[in-house]
Amino acid sequence: MPSYATAAQLRTYTELDSTALTDAAANLLLEKAEQDIDSLATVDRSYDETSGRRFTVADLSTTEALILRRATCAQAQYRKLMGMDFFTAGQYANVSGPDYSTSGTLGAIGPQVWREIGGTGFIRLSSTTAGVTEFKPKVEPDFPTRHPRTEFETG
Repeated sequence: MPSYATAAQLRTYTELDSTALTDAAANLLLEKAEQDIDSLATVDRSYDETSGRRFTVADLSTTEALILRRATCAQAQYRKLMGMDFFTAGQYANVSGPDYSTSGTLGAIGPQVWREIGGTGFIRLSSTTAGVTEFKPKVEPDFPTRHPRTEFETG
């Protein structure tokens, strides 16, 4: 049973009725979408032993729960649009390096998900190297230590 959003919430988000999107179909889409959203979650967010999910809605603020629900519904909508077979095939026809680039097909995460969840701190866009415990930047004596995220959030 999905926990980030309900079938009724998905129908409201997608503007579909229960004939076009039954409870069974909506729940299947939401289950898969929750797995997709969990795959984006920050590394330090462990899986809940009871639900098997990275987020426990009851532990989130009202705003965070709304963002999570909207992102999950956006991904479920994308899964419905693309069809379930799309998500079992390789996502890129061409991968090259050394600067990572891809081409050929669409990604497994829908574009609307990024709009819904971006900037929340729920997702990870990078990882750390094993064994690195703390990042210590070189500080120039004439320049105060600044954190780019703090500057971005405070304007």
